[in-house]
Amino acid sequence: MRIKLGTFSIMILGTMFLLGTAFAQTKTTYTGSGTYQANTLTLDLGNGATVFRAENEGVVSISTSPPTILFSKCMGLGITNPNSSFETDFYCTFEEDNLNSFAIKGHSTEEGGDGKIIGGSGKWKGATGTITLTGRQVIGNRGKYTFKMSVTTP
Repeated sequence: MRIKLGTFSIMILGTMFLLGTAFAQTKTTYTGSGTYQANTLTLDLGNGATVFRAENEGVVSISTSPPTILFSKCMGLGITNPNSSFETDFYCTFEEDNLNSFAIKGHSTEEGGDGKIIGGSGKWKGATGTITLTGRQVIGNRGKYTFKMSVTTP
């Protein structure tokens, strides 16, 4: 009986190890910056607000060693109120190469923005996490921004 219990215990420990390895996740925090150029389409509303659809493409650098360069594409729908405040809901994809990319869904206002990582492909497949805009400079339809991103990958 003692031998069977030992064998059974080894089987349980082996199963636990395999399950632990299968569910191991890596959480990494990055900082980064990006530049973009946007195209917008607007609709003036009767209440003085303006609804806009914006899309932009940009280049992003994240804090890996050496830095990783990503190409970004975003699209959003927002509103600028008569008091000049605005808010936007947007989606973006960040592409390292044809095989490795991730997507975010976010919300921004004149005070900043944040988003959630909603998956990806390649090394970002199954990614989850958050992104927070930490700074923004807008000049016309161009801009620069900085961010902090926490990513968990399977």
